Amino acid sequence: GTGTTVVGPDGLALLGFLDGLWPWGSDLLWTLVVLAALPVGAVGVWRLTQPVGGGRSRAVAVLVYLSVPLPYDALRDGRLAPMAAFAVLPWVVRRLVGAQGVAPYGTRGGEAGPGTRLRGLWSEVLVTGLLLGAVAAVDPMLAVPVAMVLAGLLVGTILAGSLAGLGRLLLVTMAGVVVAGLLQLPLVLELLTGRSIGSLLNPVQWPVRGVGTMEMFRLDTGDFGLGRVGWALLVVPVLALVVARGRHLFIALRAWFVVAASWSVVWILDQGWWDGPTPEPGVLLAPAAVGLAWAAAVGVAGLGSDLLGEAAPVPVPVPAPGGAGAAGAAGGAGGA
Repeated sequence: GTGTTVVGPDGLALLGFLDGLWPWGSDLLWTLVVLAALPVGAVGVWRLTQPVGGGRSRAVAVLVYLSVPLPYDALRDGRLAPMAAFAVLPWVVRRLVGAQGVAPYGTRGGEAGPGTRLRGLWSEVLVTGLLLGAVAAVDPMLAVPVAMVLAGLLVGTILAGSLAGLGRLLLVTMAGVVVAGLLQLPLVLELLTGRSIGSLLNPVQWPVRGVGTMEMFRLDTGDFGLGRVGWALLVVPVLALVVARGRHLFIALRAWFVVAASWSVVWILDQGWWDGPTPEPGVLLAPAAVGLAWAAAVGVAGLGSDLLGEAAPVPVPVPAPGGAGAAGAAGGAGGA
């Protein structure tokens, strides 16, 4: 019933302990845990997009995220790893952009947005390390999509013409990995003493072009796909690149490079250019789902504040009635 044939992570051991205390049966507990991935991921996207704009932009982002086929394909096939990635990656992205600290997720280059909590360096390191440790407890191979997110943020920031916050992002991430390694010390020691990384993976049969390029763009990894309707998920995220300005455009570029990192890795694997151990497609496409939801929030926020703001007419002050005459009369009286 866990959807995996390898030695389970620490999170499964914790669930086994909770199962002994749960009075209503294992099946109900597992059902609740698996289905919880949907609201946990949705709340993570809401938190990620809170500094970007208002309630409409956050609602659109959550709608886009819950509309991608990834979690439903995983439910249909009984796979836990894509569900876990769907649940935790929005929180990871929020943590990393908070560590970078560029407005609206910090005070670099502008004011912090709503819901942004400013922390000191070591507080950022501790929180990031605890989060990464929790992610490793859920599934150690989620480190792969986390690395893809980091790469997308780095490349997106650089190609946007800025180095703002990159040093802090790298420092917090590397120090956070050390903290997470200490939390997962037994696993780290096993890997250092010869345990294969492939032993952490559930065996995946990934034939050449087993996913398909069009299906990859629609985040469709199974039979639950939306077909051509799935292309509609890209409309608002693409709109972000057209209408966003200023810091909204900077966020949109980073979001799309997170998407590009995910698509690039999946496309390379789908061509058969790598035959080593790899997570399953649903795990590797989860960063793209987060990036599209993030960009969708920017598209709605940019449409409201950037594009329409530019089109709004500039108000012209109108003199009060009789103001000019009164001034003229006063001038005449002064001259007299």
